[in-house]
Amino acid sequence: MNLHPRHWIDRVPGWLIAVLGLCGLLTAAVGDHWVLTLALLVIAGALAAYRYQAALRSSDLWSFEEWFTARRAAFGIHEWQSPYQAAALYCTPTIVAARDEAAREMNTMMMELVRGSQKAPAFSAAPTTAGSTEPPRLTQQTRYETAQVRHEQCNAALGRELMAQLASGALMAKGLLLSSGAAKSERIIATPRWRLLELNIAKSEASGPAGEYAGIVIGKPTVKSQTEPRRAIKPLVSASKPVAATSPASRTSAMNERPKAGPR
Repeated sequence: MNLHPRHWIDRVPGWLIAVLGLCGLLTAAVGDHWVLTLALLVIAGALAAYRYQAALRSSDLWSFEEWFTARRAAFGIHEWQSPYQAAALYCTPTIVAARDEAAREMNTMMMELVRGSQKAPAFSAAPTTAGSTEPPRLTQQTRYETAQVRHEQCNAALGRELMAQLASGALMAKGLLLSSGAAKSERIIATPRWRLLELNIAKSEASGPAGEYAGIVIGKPTVKSQTEPRRAIKPLVSASKPVAATSPASRTSAMNERPKAGPR
């Protein structure tokens, strides 16, 4: 039989610790026995801390502060945009214009390739003449691939700009946290986590040592002005009743016209 106190403390059930804490709270609310209240709460707290010390050490106590800070920063955001649209709003306009131009080039070449495949016969023995007005299919394919490379390079540059703003707190993002391939509830992505994440604009995803997120949207926090506009000082005299200006000569004549008091 083990008589060590540690063995007995380990065998204390969790419900007994909860009952001791509840009795301490009820004693504090009902009576003035503060000594008994303090003793019950100290015993319950010490037993809980000893029993669950491993869980307390392994838990991330800073996660609540991270969550609260992220929620407070994103409280004033009313509009959320996809990373592709957010890049057009918050990144370098020249890179955005180059990306849009590459996207238009890709769409044009894709339509030309589709039209060419529909018009081309299944088999033609006649070789393509050099003076043909329709550009060859190989040239269209090359132009499409070149535009695609340019589009991916612009997206990568815009992604770096967005990540820099997200890491500095100028922008905020939220998304669905992925765990073992399953998506959990949507949550705000804390600013420090963007130091360990890589943003994919095309897929609206982010992955890295800080986790994996899908369905990301980005917003800009509202910055409150530090200087409030001064209130306009109300005039003492109403504008509907202007006061006539009096000259020194008129005031002197008014004093002379006053009736003098006679002898009593």
